[in-house]
Amino acid sequence: MGELLTSMVILEVVSILIGYLLLYYFVRRKPPGTFVEWAYNLISIILLIIAVVTIGPVWGSIILVSLFLGTFLISGIQMAAKWEQIYTDIGLHTGLEKNRSKQLTKELRKSHKACKAAGLLSVSQIAQRLAERNRTPNEIKQILPHIAMFMIAHQFKINKENIERVVDAIDRILRIFGYNASQAQRVVDVLTQVDLKSPASADELIEGFRNFLDREQSN
Repeated sequence: MGELLTSMVILEVVSILIGYLLLYYFVRRKPPGTFVEWAYNLISIILLIIAVVTIGPVWGSIILVSLFLGTFLISGIQMAAKWEQIYTDIGLHTGLEKNRSKQLTKELRKSHKACKAAGLLSVSQIAQRLAERNRTPNEIKQILPHIAMFMIAHQFKINKENIERVVDAIDRILRIFGYNASQAQRVVDVLTQVDLKSPASADELIEGFRNFLDREQSN
């Protein structure tokens, strides 16, 4: 009897841990895109249901709700820390106070359709990358909307990796050809025209430009 009780306790603890890890994964994860991601999520849901049923309907429900609340709380804390890091980084490179960094990104999102479509987080990450490349607040205001428009128009998946690739490429083109920030629209227009006349995708063009610029600077 004692061994059976111990086994049940161990099973419940394992079930709770599985439930927590799966819920944490769901909250942190972006929506699935590929078949493999959908299949993985389906299997995870089935395992979560098994874990809850094993514990029992009453305690399972209580623990499930607790896990959801705890997971969202942790995710919220992590997201707040992420925002803090972005605004601090912008301020570090531009000399703006943290509140001014927030205001800068919010103003851009409100005043430009492309920025509104991209979302506040993406706009803040683009501003962060431009700041890291030593662009002033005024230059960020002039360049950022065109980068957001380019990424949306060419259906880039707006994540940190692609933001860095596109921002770096456009910023380097501006600098190498001696264009000022107000001419960012010109660079984006040229890239768009090349994309329309070329069999290569916009993503391939950006990568090609980056490789070309790397070679030019190394010579």
